[in-house]
Amino acid sequence: MEVLSNIVGNYPATELSINSLKLNVKILRVNFTRKGGNMDTTTVIRLGLILAVQADIEGMKAQNKVEELVNNEIIYTEIDFQAKGDQLRNLSYCHEDQL
Repeated sequence: MEVLSNIVGNYPATELSINSLKLNVKILRVNFTRKGGNMDTTTVIRLGLILAVQADIEGMKAQNKVEELVNNEIIYTEIDFQAKGDQLRNLSYCHEDQL
């Protein structure tokens, strides 16, 4: 897999080339301040965990696309994506001691 870095708009992006499939992955720029001051450590940890799950989801979608292009059955089903959605909801609502 060849990885090339470039800039897409104002966002840094990584272009992944898998055989003939090209994917642009945009990395969100996050402002770590909010009204009333800086984000606390727990909020930053929670955000990092949420972004990691979102990256997993994007990887799952990309892998499914690769499998479709080579006429294979998709690997990740609706159940897998629902599980990731549940994981995101749990991270959003869990107590800071559970992070």
